Amino acid sequence: DVGSYRIPFVLYHPTLALPKVHPENLVQQIDVPATVLDFLNISPKDKNYLGSSMFIEGDKVAVNFIDGRYLLFAKDA
Repeated sequence: DVGSYRIPFVLYHPTLALPKVHPENLVQQIDVPATVLDFLNISPKDKNYLGSSMFIEGDKVAVNFIDGRYLLFAKDA
């Protein structure tokens, strides 16, 4: 159940407009640094291959390890 793993996340800037994000997109906590850097238009010194900006379109997956089980979340086609 994906709903059990939802965490609210809010980005705010008093003068800049945020890009639109589809509310059903999968985003993990590891995506937060890449999202903030993308929003501020800052290129990271080293590429982070674990996370990606939530502003970049595309099919994404999320993986959790809970109670000895790996859970793979993916957007339904």
